[in-house]
Amino acid sequence: MFEALNDPKRPIGGEGRPFGYKHGSFRRISGRCARAEARLKLGCSRPVAIASLPLPKPNFRAYISPDDVFIRNLRQQKVTGDLSQPVERNNFVTLGPVLRLILAWRDTMNSSTQRIVTSIVLALSNALMLSAQTSVSEDAPSKQKLVLVELFTSEGCSDCPPADELLRRIDQKETGTGQLIVGISEHVTYWNSLGWADPFSLNVYDQRQSAYSSRFGLDSVYTPQMVVNGTNQFVGSDSEKLSQALRKEDQQPPPIAVHIVSTTVADRLLNVTYSASGDFPPQEIDIIAVLADDTDRSSVQRGENSGRNLTHVAVARSLSRLTTLKSSVTESTAQLPLPPSYQRSQAHHLILFAQAAGNGRVLGTDTKSF
Repeated sequence: MFEALNDPKRPIGGEGRPFGYKHGSFRRISGRCARAEARLKLGCSRPVAIASLPLPKPNFRAYISPDDVFIRNLRQQKVTGDLSQPVERNNFVTLGPVLRLILAWRDTMNSSTQRIVTSIVLALSNALMLSAQTSVSEDAPSKQKLVLVELFTSEGCSDCPPADELLRRIDQKETGTGQLIVGISEHVTYWNSLGWADPFSLNVYDQRQSAYSSRFGLDSVYTPQMVVNGTNQFVGSDSEKLSQALRKEDQQPPPIAVHIVSTTVADRLLNVTYSASGDFPPQEIDIIAVLADDTDRSSVQRGENSGRNLTHVAVARSLSRLTTLKSSVTESTAQLPLPPSYQRSQAHHLILFAQAAGNGRVLGTDTKSF
Protein backbone atom coordinates (compact mmCIF):
# COMPACT_ATOMS: atom_id res chain seq x y z
CA MET A 1 0.00 0.00 0.00
CA PHE A 2 1.08 3.58 -0.49
CA GLU A 3 0.83 6.72 1.57
CA ALA A 4 0.19 10.17 0.10
CA LEU A 5 2.39 12.97 1.41
CA ASN A 6 1.54 16.65 1.45
CA ASP A 7 4.90 17.95 0.40
CA PRO A 8 5.72 17.05 -3.22
CA LYS A 9 9.40 17.89 -2.64
CA ARG A 10 9.78 15.74 0.47
CA PRO A 11 12.51 13.10 0.00
CA ILE A 12 11.21 9.66 -0.63
CA GLY A 13 12.91 7.03 1.38
CA GLY A 14 12.46 4.83 4.39
CA GLU A 15 10.79 1.57 3.72
CA GLY A 16 10.87 0.21 0.20
CA ARG A 17 12.64 1.44 -2.90
CA PRO A 18 12.23 5.05 -4.03
CA PHE A 19 9.74 5.49 -6.81
CA GLY A 20 7.36 8.04 -8.29
CA TYR A 21 9.87 10.91 -8.41
CA LYS A 22 7.93 12.49 -11.25
CA HIS A 23 4.88 13.23 -9.11
CA GLY A 24 6.90 13.25 -5.92
CA SER A 25 3.90 12.70 -3.70
CA PHE A 26 3.91 9.01 -2.82
CA ARG A 27 6.24 6.56 -1.11
CA ARG A 28 6.14 2.81 -0.65
CA ILE A 29 5.03 1.68 2.81
CA SER A 30 4.72 -2.07 2.78
CA GLY A 31 3.09 -4.96 0.99
CA ARG A 32 3.25 -6.14 -2.57
CA CYS A 33 0.04 -4.61 -3.82
CA ALA A 34 -1.91 -1.47 -3.06
CA ARG A 35 -4.71 -2.03 -0.55
CA ALA A 36 -5.94 0.95 1.48
CA GLU A 37 -9.05 2.97 2.10
CA ALA A 38 -9.72 5.93 -0.16
CA ARG A 39 -9.58 9.32 1.44
CA LEU A 40 -10.19 12.79 0.08
CA LYS A 41 -8.83 15.69 2.13
CA LEU A 42 -11.32 18.56 1.88
CA GLY A 43 -10.31 22.18 2.02
CA CYS A 44 -7.02 21.73 0.20
CA SER A 45 -6.28 23.18 -3.18
CA ARG A 46 -4.72 19.89 -4.22
CA PRO A 47 -6.57 16.89 -2.72
CA VAL A 48 -4.42 14.06 -1.43
CA ALA A 49 -5.57 10.49 -1.61
CA ILE A 50 -4.80 7.01 -0.43
CA ALA A 51 -6.29 4.76 -3.10
CA SER A 52 -7.19 1.12 -3.14
CA LEU A 53 -5.83 -0.73 -6.15
CA PRO A 54 -5.81 -4.55 -6.32
CA LEU A 55 -3.13 -5.47 -8.83
CA PRO A 56 -2.85 -8.54 -11.02
CA LYS A 57 0.79 -9.12 -9.99
CA PRO A 58 2.04 -8.73 -6.41
CA ASN A 59 5.24 -6.89 -7.39
CA PHE A 60 3.48 -4.05 -9.27
CA ARG A 61 4.18 -0.65 -7.74
CA ALA A 62 1.26 1.46 -8.94
CA TYR A 63 -0.66 4.35 -7.52
CA ILE A 64 -3.49 6.69 -8.44
CA SER A 65 -2.63 10.36 -8.25
CA PRO A 66 -5.22 13.09 -7.52
CA ASP A 67 -5.89 13.67 -11.22
CA ASP A 68 -6.91 10.05 -11.76
CA VAL A 69 -10.31 8.61 -12.48
CA PHE A 70 -10.95 7.34 -8.94
CA ILE A 71 -10.43 10.75 -7.42
CA ARG A 72 -12.51 12.33 -10.20
CA ASN A 73 -15.32 9.95 -9.33
CA LEU A 74 -15.01 10.82 -5.67
CA ARG A 75 -15.28 14.49 -6.58
CA GLN A 76 -18.38 13.76 -8.67
CA GLN A 77 -19.95 12.04 -5.67
CA LYS A 78 -19.41 15.28 -3.70
CA VAL A 79 -17.88 13.45 -0.76
CA THR A 80 -18.43 15.51 2.37
CA GLY A 81 -18.72 14.97 6.08
CA ASP A 82 -16.76 12.64 8.33
CA LEU A 83 -13.64 11.49 6.54
CA SER A 84 -13.15 8.73 9.07
CA GLN A 85 -15.97 6.84 7.35
CA PRO A 86 -15.01 4.62 4.40
CA VAL A 87 -15.70 6.01 0.95
CA GLU A 88 -17.73 3.88 -1.44
CA ARG A 89 -15.51 2.40 -4.12
CA ASN A 90 -18.17 0.87 -6.35
CA ASN A 91 -17.53 3.28 -9.23
CA PHE A 92 -13.89 2.30 -9.31
CA VAL A 93 -14.53 -1.40 -8.93
CA THR A 94 -16.89 -1.38 -11.93
CA LEU A 95 -14.00 -0.36 -14.15
CA GLY A 96 -13.00 -4.00 -14.15
CA PRO A 97 -9.61 -5.67 -14.14
CA VAL A 98 -8.67 -4.44 -17.62
CA LEU A 99 -8.90 -0.76 -16.72
CA ARG A 100 -7.18 -1.37 -13.38
CA LEU A 101 -4.35 -3.04 -15.26
CA ILE A 102 -4.10 -0.01 -17.56
CA LEU A 103 -3.84 2.25 -14.53
CA ALA A 104 -1.17 0.01 -13.05
CA TRP A 105 0.93 0.26 -16.22
CA ARG A 106 0.36 3.97 -16.61
CA ASP A 107 3.26 4.93 -14.35
CA THR A 108 5.73 3.33 -16.76
CA MET A 109 4.71 5.71 -19.57
CA ASN A 110 5.91 9.19 -20.40
CA SER A 111 3.91 12.22 -19.30
CA SER A 112 2.03 12.80 -22.56
CA THR A 113 0.99 9.16 -22.81
CA GLN A 114 -0.08 9.22 -19.17
CA ARG A 115 -2.40 12.12 -19.85
CA ILE A 116 -3.97 10.31 -22.82
CA VAL A 117 -4.47 7.11 -20.83
CA THR A 118 -5.97 9.03 -17.93
CA SER A 119 -8.45 10.75 -20.26
CA ILE A 120 -9.49 7.46 -21.84
CA VAL A 121 -10.01 5.74 -18.49
CA LEU A 122 -11.94 8.72 -17.16
CA ALA A 123 -14.24 8.70 -20.20
CA LEU A 124 -14.87 4.95 -19.88
CA SER A 125 -15.52 5.29 -16.16
CA ASN A 126 -18.01 8.09 -16.65
CA ALA A 127 -19.80 6.11 -19.37
CA LEU A 128 -20.12 3.11 -17.04
CA MET A 129 -21.34 5.33 -14.21
CA LEU A 130 -23.95 6.97 -16.46
CA SER A 131 -25.15 3.59 -17.70
CA ALA A 132 -25.51 2.28 -14.15
CA GLN A 133 -27.29 5.39 -12.94
CA THR A 134 -29.70 5.33 -15.90
CA SER A 135 -30.48 1.67 -15.35
CA VAL A 136 -31.23 2.22 -11.67
CA SER A 137 -33.34 5.33 -12.26
CA GLU A 138 -35.44 3.75 -15.01
CA ASP A 139 -35.94 0.25 -13.66
CA ALA A 140 -36.03 0.57 -9.90
CA PRO A 141 -39.35 1.51 -8.29
CA SER A 142 -39.18 4.69 -6.24
CA LYS A 143 -39.35 4.19 -2.46
CA GLN A 144 -40.50 7.75 -1.91
CA LYS A 145 -43.98 8.13 -0.49
CA LEU A 146 -46.44 9.92 -2.80
CA VAL A 147 -49.71 11.55 -1.77
CA LEU A 148 -52.46 12.36 -4.29
CA VAL A 149 -54.20 15.75 -4.07
CA GLU A 150 -57.20 16.23 -6.37
CA LEU A 151 -58.64 19.71 -6.96
CA PHE A 152 -62.13 20.06 -8.47
CA THR A 153 -62.17 23.52 -10.00
CA SER A 154 -63.61 25.69 -12.79
CA GLU A 155 -62.56 28.80 -14.65
CA GLY A 156 -66.15 30.02 -14.30
CA CYS A 157 -65.90 30.09 -10.48
CA SER A 158 -64.49 33.26 -8.87
CA ASP A 159 -63.54 31.31 -5.69
CA CYS A 160 -61.36 28.88 -7.62
CA PRO A 161 -58.24 30.91 -8.57
CA PRO A 162 -56.91 30.91 -4.94
CA ALA A 163 -57.29 27.12 -4.88
CA ASP A 164 -55.56 26.86 -8.28
CA GLU A 165 -52.70 28.89 -6.85
CA LEU A 166 -52.49 26.67 -3.75
CA LEU A 167 -52.22 23.58 -5.93
CA ARG A 168 -49.57 25.29 -8.04
CA ARG A 169 -47.51 25.92 -4.90
CA ILE A 170 -47.61 22.32 -3.68
CA ASP A 171 -47.68 20.23 -6.87
CA GLN A 172 -44.56 18.05 -7.25
CA LYS A 173 -43.18 19.47 -3.99
CA GLU A 174 -42.03 17.54 -0.95
CA THR A 175 -43.48 18.00 2.51
CA GLY A 176 -41.24 18.41 5.53
CA THR A 177 -41.36 14.65 6.07
CA GLY A 178 -40.32 13.87 2.50
CA GLN A 179 -43.62 12.79 0.93
CA LEU A 180 -44.07 13.97 -2.66
CA ILE A 181 -47.34 15.74 -3.46
CA VAL A 182 -48.89 14.75 -6.80
CA GLY A 183 -51.65 17.15 -7.77
CA ILE A 184 -54.47 16.87 -10.32
CA SER A 185 -56.63 19.76 -11.57
CA GLU A 186 -60.02 18.29 -12.52
CA HIS A 187 -62.16 20.95 -14.22
CA VAL A 188 -65.90 20.35 -13.91
CA THR A 189 -68.55 21.35 -16.44
CA TYR A 190 -71.49 22.57 -14.34
CA TRP A 191 -70.19 26.16 -14.37
CA ASN A 192 -70.04 26.27 -18.18
CA SER A 193 -73.61 27.56 -18.59
CA LEU A 194 -72.99 30.59 -16.36
CA GLY A 195 -71.06 32.75 -18.81
CA TRP A 196 -67.76 30.96 -19.51
CA ALA A 197 -67.16 27.48 -20.91
CA ASP A 198 -64.04 26.11 -19.23
CA PRO A 199 -61.84 24.72 -22.06
CA PHE A 200 -60.39 22.05 -19.74
CA SER A 201 -63.69 20.74 -18.34
CA LEU A 202 -65.01 17.21 -18.93
CA ASN A 203 -68.03 15.28 -17.70
CA VAL A 204 -65.82 12.52 -16.30
CA TYR A 205 -64.65 14.89 -13.57
CA ASP A 206 -68.27 15.79 -12.71
CA GLN A 207 -68.98 12.08 -12.27
CA ARG A 208 -65.89 11.55 -10.13
CA GLN A 209 -66.74 14.49 -7.88
CA SER A 210 -70.35 13.26 -7.52
CA ALA A 211 -69.06 9.86 -6.40
CA TYR A 212 -66.90 11.56 -3.76
CA SER A 213 -69.88 13.68 -2.66
CA SER A 214 -71.96 10.56 -2.07
CA ARG A 215 -69.13 8.83 -0.23
CA PHE A 216 -68.48 11.79 2.07
CA GLY A 217 -72.20 12.30 2.71
CA LEU A 218 -72.32 15.83 1.26
CA ASP A 219 -75.57 17.51 0.23
CA SER A 220 -74.16 18.61 -3.14
CA VAL A 221 -70.99 19.15 -5.12
CA TYR A 222 -69.09 22.42 -4.91
CA THR A 223 -65.97 24.18 -6.12
CA PRO A 224 -63.22 24.53 -5.24
CA GLN A 225 -62.91 21.17 -3.51
CA MET A 226 -59.75 19.29 -2.59
CA VAL A 227 -59.61 15.57 -1.87
CA VAL A 228 -56.40 14.13 -0.37
CA ASN A 229 -55.71 10.44 -1.09
CA GLY A 230 -59.46 9.84 -1.37
CA THR A 231 -59.92 10.16 2.41
CA ASN A 232 -60.14 13.87 3.30
CA GLN A 233 -62.16 16.60 1.58
CA PHE A 234 -62.31 20.35 2.26
CA VAL A 235 -62.55 23.72 0.54
CA GLY A 236 -59.74 23.78 -2.01
CA SER A 237 -58.24 27.09 -0.90
CA ASP A 238 -57.94 26.09 2.78
CA SER A 239 -54.20 25.64 3.29
CA GLU A 240 -54.60 24.76 6.98
CA LYS A 241 -56.96 21.87 6.23
CA LEU A 242 -54.54 20.76 3.53
CA SER A 243 -51.66 20.70 6.01
CA GLN A 244 -53.71 18.66 8.45
CA ALA A 245 -54.67 16.16 5.75
CA LEU A 246 -51.05 15.77 4.61
CA ARG A 247 -49.89 15.17 8.20
CA LYS A 248 -52.59 12.55 8.62
CA GLU A 249 -51.60 10.76 5.43
CA ASP A 250 -47.94 10.81 6.42
CA GLN A 251 -48.83 8.54 9.35
CA GLN A 252 -50.37 5.95 7.02
CA PRO A 253 -47.85 4.32 4.68
CA PRO A 254 -49.33 3.39 1.27
CA PRO A 255 -50.08 -0.35 1.28
CA ILE A 256 -49.55 -0.77 -2.48
CA ALA A 257 -46.48 0.19 -4.49
CA VAL A 258 -47.52 1.37 -7.95
CA HIS A 259 -44.63 1.75 -10.41
CA ILE A 260 -44.71 3.11 -13.95
CA VAL A 261 -41.98 1.09 -15.66
CA SER A 262 -42.06 2.87 -19.03
CA THR A 263 -44.12 5.08 -21.33
CA THR A 264 -43.87 5.49 -25.10
CA VAL A 265 -45.95 7.54 -27.54
CA ALA A 266 -46.88 6.04 -30.91
CA ASP A 267 -49.79 6.60 -33.30
CA ARG A 268 -51.72 8.85 -30.91
CA LEU A 269 -51.46 6.21 -28.20
CA LEU A 270 -49.53 6.17 -24.93
CA ASN A 271 -48.12 2.69 -24.31
CA VAL A 272 -47.71 2.12 -20.58
CA THR A 273 -45.93 -0.66 -18.71
CA TYR A 274 -46.55 -0.74 -14.98
CA SER A 275 -46.50 -2.92 -11.88
CA ALA A 276 -48.41 -3.02 -8.60
CA SER A 277 -47.44 -4.93 -5.50
CA GLY A 278 -48.02 -4.91 -1.77
CA ASP A 279 -50.78 -5.56 0.74
CA PHE A 280 -53.96 -5.84 -1.31
CA PRO A 281 -57.35 -5.52 0.42
CA PRO A 282 -59.95 -8.32 0.15
CA GLN A 283 -62.01 -6.38 -2.40
CA GLU A 284 -60.84 -5.43 -5.87
CA ILE A 285 -59.00 -2.18 -6.43
CA ASP A 286 -59.11 0.15 -9.42
CA ILE A 287 -56.01 1.22 -11.33
CA ILE A 288 -56.74 4.76 -12.53
CA ALA A 289 -54.74 6.57 -15.23
CA VAL A 290 -54.72 10.35 -15.68
CA LEU A 291 -53.04 12.11 -18.60
CA ALA A 292 -52.21 15.65 -17.52
CA ASP A 293 -50.62 18.78 -18.95
CA ASP A 294 -47.85 20.11 -16.74
CA THR A 295 -49.21 23.66 -17.08
CA ASP A 296 -51.96 25.46 -18.96
CA ARG A 297 -52.95 29.11 -19.28
CA SER A 298 -56.23 30.71 -20.22
CA SER A 299 -57.54 34.23 -20.80
CA VAL A 300 -61.09 34.31 -19.47
CA GLN A 301 -63.39 36.57 -21.48
CA ARG A 302 -66.72 36.15 -19.66
CA GLY A 303 -68.25 34.95 -16.41
CA GLU A 304 -67.11 35.54 -12.84
CA ASN A 305 -63.42 35.60 -13.80
CA SER A 306 -63.85 37.82 -16.86
CA GLY A 307 -60.68 39.69 -17.77
CA ARG A 308 -58.38 37.41 -15.74
CA ASN A 309 -55.46 35.38 -17.05
CA LEU A 310 -55.49 32.07 -15.20
CA THR A 311 -52.68 29.55 -14.80
CA HIS A 312 -53.23 25.90 -13.89
CA VAL A 313 -50.89 22.99 -13.12
CA ALA A 314 -51.35 19.24 -13.55
CA VAL A 315 -54.45 19.77 -15.69
CA ALA A 316 -56.19 16.44 -16.26
CA ARG A 317 -57.04 15.96 -19.94
CA SER A 318 -58.28 12.39 -19.60
CA LEU A 319 -59.12 10.04 -16.72
CA SER A 320 -59.85 6.35 -17.16
CA ARG A 321 -59.80 3.07 -15.27
CA LEU A 322 -57.16 0.79 -16.72
CA THR A 323 -58.18 -2.34 -14.87
CA THR A 324 -59.24 -3.85 -11.57
CA LEU A 325 -56.84 -5.97 -9.53
CA LYS A 326 -57.15 -8.50 -6.72
CA SER A 327 -53.45 -9.19 -6.32
CA SER A 328 -50.01 -8.02 -7.34
CA VAL A 329 -48.90 -7.79 -10.96
CA THR A 330 -45.18 -7.84 -11.69
CA GLU A 331 -45.61 -6.21 -15.09
CA SER A 332 -48.60 -5.29 -17.19
CA THR A 333 -49.13 -3.18 -20.31
CA ALA A 334 -51.92 -0.88 -21.44
CA GLN A 335 -52.66 1.60 -24.20
CA LEU A 336 -54.19 4.99 -23.51
CA PRO A 337 -55.61 7.15 -26.33
CA LEU A 338 -54.01 10.57 -26.30
CA PRO A 339 -56.51 13.41 -25.84
CA PRO A 340 -57.26 15.67 -28.84
CA SER A 341 -55.47 18.50 -27.02
CA TYR A 342 -52.17 16.58 -26.97
CA GLN A 343 -49.22 18.45 -28.47
CA ARG A 344 -45.77 16.94 -28.58
CA SER A 345 -44.19 20.35 -27.92
CA GLN A 346 -46.02 20.66 -24.59
CA ALA A 347 -44.94 18.97 -21.34
CA HIS A 348 -47.22 16.17 -20.13
CA HIS A 349 -47.16 13.50 -17.46
CA LEU A 350 -48.97 10.32 -16.56
CA ILE A 351 -50.41 9.79 -13.09
CA LEU A 352 -51.20 6.20 -12.16
CA PHE A 353 -52.83 5.30 -8.86
CA ALA A 354 -54.52 2.39 -7.11
CA GLN A 355 -57.82 3.24 -5.41
CA ALA A 356 -60.29 1.20 -3.41
CA ALA A 357 -63.55 0.63 -5.28
CA GLY A 358 -66.22 3.32 -5.02
CA ASN A 359 -63.76 6.20 -4.95
CA GLY A 360 -62.28 4.92 -1.72
CA ARG A 361 -58.83 5.43 -0.29
CA VAL A 362 -55.94 5.92 -2.70
CA LEU A 363 -53.60 3.03 -1.89
CA GLY A 364 -50.57 3.91 -4.02
CA THR A 365 -49.47 6.44 -6.65
CA ASP A 366 -46.77 6.98 -9.24
CA THR A 367 -46.16 9.61 -11.91
CA LYS A 368 -43.95 9.87 -14.98
CA SER A 369 -43.41 12.43 -17.72
CA PHE A 370 -44.02 11.49 -21.35
